[in-house]
Amino acid sequence: MSAASSCGSNSKFHYSEQRHAEELARSAGYSTNEDVLLCRIYLDILQDPIIGKQQSSQRFWSRVAEAYEVAKNEFWESRNARSLQCRMQVIVKAIRKLNGCYRQVENLHLSDASEQNLLNQAKTLFMQDPSYEKGFKFDHVWSMMKDAEKFKGEYTSSDRPLGVKKAKLKKKFDESFSSALKCFHSDNEKLVESLANATAEREKERLMRSRALDLKEFKEENKILLLDLNSISDPIAHETFRQEKIRILEKRAQRQQPPPSSASNVYGQYLNDISGSRSNLSEY
Repeated sequence: MSAASSCGSNSKFHYSEQRHAEELARSAGYSTNEDVLLCRIYLDILQDPIIGKQQSSQRFWSRVAEAYEVAKNEFWESRNARSLQCRMQVIVKAIRKLNGCYRQVENLHLSDASEQNLLNQAKTLFMQDPSYEKGFKFDHVWSMMKDAEKFKGEYTSSDRPLGVKKAKLKKKFDESFSSALKCFHSDNEKLVESLANATAEREKERLMRSRALDLKEFKEENKILLLDLNSISDPIAHETFRQEKIRILEKRAQRQQPPPSSASNVYGQYLNDISGSRSNLSEY
C-alpha cells in the first residue's frame, strides 16, 4: 500500500471516529422527560397508517423535530433533527440489545422466574457487552419501546457490515454471553435446590417447635388432672378446676390417639388420687 493510500485510509478512519464522537455528543444531555417525549413522537410518526415509512429519512426526522418542538416544555433546550435522530439511534440500539438478552434468558425456561427476574438477568447479560458495561440506562422508556423492534427500519440504524474490530468485539461478546448463560443455568439449579433445602429445614423447625409446645401443654394439663379438688376450699376455684379437668379429658378423648408414654401412668395416678391424697406434682 502506498503512503498516499495509507494516509487516505487513516484520514477516513479518523473522520469516522470524529463523526461517531460528534453523534454521541449530540445525543448526550437528554433528560428522562425528553427521552419519553421523543420516543412517543418517534413511534407515533413511524406507525402513522397514512404515511408510515413511505417518506424519506430526512422528511421523517423533520416531522419528528417539528412535533418535538411543539410538544416540548418551553424551558427545555431546543433540539434539531440531527440531535433527535442521534439520540433515538442510541436508545433503539440499547433497547434492541436488551431485547436480545431477554430472549436468550427467556429461552432457558427458568422455573418460576417472574418477568422482573428475567429482566434483571437480561440486564446482567447486557453488561457483558463492552459497549454497555455501565448497564442499561433507558428504564424510563423500556415499557414503551420494548415491543417496537418490529418497526425497525432505515430511520434508526445502518446495514453496513461490521469492521474487523467490531467483528472481534462481537465474537468476544458472544463467547462471554454463552459463558454467562451457562452460569445462570447452573446458578438457577443451585437456587432451586437451596430453596428446597431451606423449606425442608423450616418445616423441620416448625414441627420441633410444635411438638415442644404440645409437650408443655400436656404437662400443664397433667398438673390440673392430678390436682386434688378436695384440697381446694374456695368453691369458685374448686368449680373452675373441676370444669377444666372435664375439658381436658374431653379434648384428649376427641383426639382418639394414644397420649405420650407417660400418659398411662398419669391417668393411673389420677384414678388412684381421686380421693384427694395429693395436691400437685413437684416434678413439674
